[in-house]
Amino acid sequence: MAGLVRHATATAAREQQWSEDRIASFVLGHGDQKGGQATTDNRLMYLPLPNITPLKVESIRRILIVGPPGENLDRLRQLLNGRELVPQNEGAGPVAMLVVGSRADKVVDPYVRSAHVWSTVTPVVLPGFDDPDGIRRRLSERDPARALTGDEKQRQLAALNRRTCDLLLKAFAHAGIGPELLSAEKLDRGEAELEWRDVGFHAGVDLARRYSVNTPRYPRYHVRVRFSHPVSGPLAIGAGRYRGMGVFTVGFG
Repeated sequence: MAGLVRHATATAAREQQWSEDRIASFVLGHGDQKGGQATTDNRLMYLPLPNITPLKVESIRRILIVGPPGENLDRLRQLLNGRELVPQNEGAGPVAMLVVGSRADKVVDPYVRSAHVWSTVTPVVLPGFDDPDGIRRRLSERDPARALTGDEKQRQLAALNRRTCDLLLKAFAHAGIGPELLSAEKLDRGEAELEWRDVGFHAGVDLARRYSVNTPRYPRYHVRVRFSHPVSGPLAIGAGRYRGMGVFTVGFG
């Protein structure tokens, strides 16, 4: 879905005679090198929004296009209204049509309101490897001669958790969440909370490891966070945040 809308947005921008450099960077998220990713945050985010019901997370019927702070997207919104979504496969026909939604859309509200607690509907792709030293492999060692003692396992698990936590804090910082809202010190003092796991925090979402992404094979986790102060959405973090990964909705608790 994110790819289809990104392609439609690029087509609309070309019709308005935007420069190819601006389209490549701002719309498509391409870097200076061929096939490379943009290294700037001055670009659009495409966030597919699953429908949230009282029972579970359901199918995707909305997509949010988010621009950098201060960027006026009114003209782009007008151009995308009624535009068909066509896969780039040769000969493929349209699969959907874009319609500008209401600002009071109840499906969108859980993604944009202000709240203390947020949790993912698509897993966060960490901005790096959380186990570069092979701790998990050592923890699963079955050879008694090479197996770790109980105390060693506890130390290794603690090191693994610290590494994952640091990467998640880094991902939040990249998304503009400052230390006044979330930091290692606030976590230690209990002023904020951060949880991660393979299983989602909302019923209906798939296991984090089952999501396929076009990013390096970094680990991915479903995440629940409680900030020290309310945060307004939309909130998306991690290596795939510009293409629909790491999307949060108002969480439980």
